[in-house]
Amino acid sequence: LDDQQAYSPDLLPRTWALLEILLHELEMQKEAPHSDATNQAINWPRGKAIEALFVHALRECRVCDQTHKEHIGAWAKMKQTFDSELAKCRNANFEFSTLVGNYITNLGYMNNDWLREHIGQIFPPEFTDNFRCALDGLSYATVSDSIYELLVKKGVIDLALREQLAAGRVRERLIERIALAYLWGHEQLDSQRFRHLFQPEHLEDIQDASGWFWSIREEQLSTEKIDRVLQFLDHCISWSRTLPSPPTKLLSNLSRLTCYLQALTKKEMDWLLAVAPYVNVDYNYDFFLEELERLVDVSPAEVSLVVKAFLESYVPDYDYEDKLKSILTKLAQHGKRNDAIAFAEKLRHLPGMIQFYSTLCESTGDNN
Repeated sequence: LDDQQAYSPDLLPRTWALLEILLHELEMQKEAPHSDATNQAINWPRGKAIEALFVHALRECRVCDQTHKEHIGAWAKMKQTFDSELAKCRNANFEFSTLVGNYITNLGYMNNDWLREHIGQIFPPEFTDNFRCALDGLSYATVSDSIYELLVKKGVIDLALREQLAAGRVRERLIERIALAYLWGHEQLDSQRFRHLFQPEHLEDIQDASGWFWSIREEQLSTEKIDRVLQFLDHCISWSRTLPSPPTKLLSNLSRLTCYLQALTKKEMDWLLAVAPYVNVDYNYDFFLEELERLVDVSPAEVSLVVKAFLESYVPDYDYEDKLKSILTKLAQHGKRNDAIAFAEKLRHLPGMIQFYSTLCESTGDNN
């Protein structure tokens, strides 16, 4: 894809002819991949030729853009080959189904009208193996809001979710696209996609969305986007209370979104008290304590209540990077010395905590 290392544009007609010969002669995979369709496609001889087809087509379009300021004519010469390959994606030609999903954003550049006209053939509901392959390819595709809107409009994402046509890594990537679309404002928490996700059998999907929101915490998100993340957190906690029993893994996962809080009002306290008893599940308490250490300077009384809820459900057996000692020190400095002493006593088994406890007690004249 690097034009600086590409061969001369004069050779493009000859290489296109070679690609058409390869596509005609090379054998398709006889069976649909059960998993990792992309890896299989790019390592199958015909799949290599199909990938070269896309790379070549993109190169030709870019060359025409540079010389003629448009590439309509270039696409017109290549369109028949793409039509022919797509027509074979009927319980066959799984390599093309996979790679057309992978290059779907590039197709939007080459000819958006063709893409919109053929999206139903790229993701054919009646040929689920080809549909799954295209989804696998999509999981590696460049993210685009216009492509997402097209997939929603044509019912591709709803069908994939409803019929469980995506699994494992492919489904996780699909959930991440839905979460990103939510940040963009293209999805709402009451949209059809989110209504599908907020079902007890899809807890893992909600955890994946929450995990993705946490993974982008160091990016420069706008205030609006942070607000949307916190609305998601609020919705998740409210929904969790409607379930027969607390979804402990989800609540623990949600605790990491504390990274987006700047202070603790009544609403934020409701969130933290809801997740605090479960942060030990899947070992998320280190992240949680890191955020409490940050928040204790602005909301010491509130953090004290959260630490109390945390320690009532779980007493850790180590103090990673002395986060607990730091929180208790700050609590004492901000007028919550008695709370800090009570917490330190409960944590006396931790290395260095006895000395820390003694120091706190001596400073108040308590020698017990």
